Amino acid sequence: MTHAIPRLPHPPLCGILLAVLALAGAPSPPEAAAQGLPQDLPWDARAASSPEAADPPWELLLEAGAACRVDLDAPDAETAAADCETPEAAPAAPDAEVAPGGSAPGGPAEADGAAPEGGAPVDASSGGDLCAPGRKDCFHLFPPEGGEADPAAKRFLADVWHDQKAVWTAPAKMGRKEMFTIALPLAAAAAGIIAADARMSDAFPDSGAQRDNARIVGYFGDIYTLGAVSVAAMAGGKAAKKSEYARAGRNALEALAASVIANYALKAAAGRERPFENDGRGRFFSGGQSFPSGHSMNSWAVAAAIGRTPGCPRWFALTSYAMASVISASRLPARKHFVSDILVGGVLGGMIGNYVATRKR
Repeated sequence: MTHAIPRLPHPPLCGILLAVLALAGAPSPPEAAAQGLPQDLPWDARAASSPEAADPPWELLLEAGAACRVDLDAPDAETAAADCETPEAAPAAPDAEVAPGGSAPGGPAEADGAAPEGGAPVDASSGGDLCAPGRKDCFHLFPPEGGEADPAAKRFLADVWHDQKAVWTAPAKMGRKEMFTIALPLAAAAAGIIAADARMSDAFPDSGAQRDNARIVGYFGDIYTLGAVSVAAMAGGKAAKKSEYARAGRNALEALAASVIANYALKAAAGRERPFENDGRGRFFSGGQSFPSGHSMNSWAVAAAIGRTPGCPRWFALTSYAMASVISASRLPARKHFVSDILVGGVLGGMIGNYVATRKR
């Protein structure tokens, strides 16, 4: 007896989250800065850097498959450093006492599996992953089988959840000034454009070639493409030791995930028909998916997240804004959306991207 495999709501979003599990292994630059670590180096380079490169009180000891963070000002700093070191000449904490013969605690003298003082027994078969179970200052770069998920992926999912709460509770938290100077004018403008949508759509030239060309441009605004650009920026920035690109890519990926979730919810609530459905009047609450435009909303979320990331190169920001503009404009000649769908989607996406890139973490 065979069973049908249930179809995921949107495979690209799942693929983006899986990509984060593989690529987001380093702490975000703001967290690195909070730990006193240089932001222009990748995680492994920061961890293996000299004591002068990592400002006290924190020191990072890199291992084969694990990294440990030790508070050098703590009373048990020497023991904590010993717990995290590898048998093969691991770097010792600067304040740790060096044993006679030049071997640091937890070094070659304890490579036979003996437990360091106050620490956990060494398992040579663990590939150097010596962080004791339950430690709060150890984490796995490459978790062993059955181990915990990468903390960076957990942080990403937690950030997306935080973004969703911020998106849906924003109207309730809006002040009187914002209500009258931002929300109400935008709502009035959107209502006016919606009323004129059908006439503007009918007046716009329409041809088969025009639709085909516009749809080709629209491929650049697909979730697949935007996700690939975000992941490429993040991974490329890490590989090239360019923290500004890695940070922008991470923000773009987070903004894309937040935008996709919000967009699907709004589409389901509005239920607006597309210009090519029925008589082209764009009726709401009719089971359609026209309002707001997903391509416009997602591309502007990514563009704003990149452009508003502190330190983002100007060319990267301008290119992102230009691409979002072209992608959004292509949805009208493609006969996929009305003008209001595109404008509202762009505004909402831009707000999400700006929030993700500038919020305090």
